[in-house]
Amino acid sequence: MKRKTHQWMACRGRRIRDRLARRRWKDQPHPMLRAGNIRYELAQRDRAITCGGIGAMHLLAQHVGLPQAINTTTQQMLKNV
Repeated sequence: MKRKTHQWMACRGRRIRDRLARRRWKDQPHPMLRAGNIRYELAQRDRAITCGGIGAMHLLAQHVGLPQAINTTTQQMLKNV
């Protein structure tokens, strides 16, 4: 096997092992992601985010407090203008 191919395969093997390695998460008081009242509608031509859709990303943003952080920052910026 060529050296370059061997290096490439070894690198891929390491990446796969790292991805599949068990993670040691700290105990969580509640689930990291919670399902909400999300409804999906599909048209004849549809495109979506492969990791769960816009609804999942919206719930994630709500969970981490992103909207509140944006609103707080925006209000502070407007005071300085």
